[in-house]
Amino acid sequence: MFVVIITAIKQSYEDWLRHRTDKYTNNRMIPVLKGNILVKIKSQDIHCGDIVKAEINQEIPCDMVVLSTDDAEGKCHVTTANLDGETNLKVSFLVLSD
Repeated sequence: MFVVIITAIKQSYEDWLRHRTDKYTNNRMIPVLKGNILVKIKSQDIHCGDIVKAEINQEIPCDMVVLSTDDAEGKCHVTTANLDGETNLKVSFLVLSD
């Protein structure tokens, strides 16, 4: 019984910490293109089809497709440590056609 109570308290505390982190992440302001203007909206308000401007070393709170990069070779380095725990950078290439 003692072990079950301690485990329940531990799980409740971890859930509360996760809730705090999610609230912070969902309320961060992210630049999104609306018409011809960049508007900062809460990350929880990003919808499918929105064009998000990502800066260097910025965490993006959603799945994305890279449309453009300022790298001459079209490279984009991405880390997915917060999703899968892997800390190595993954290189994504943007296919450039003339």
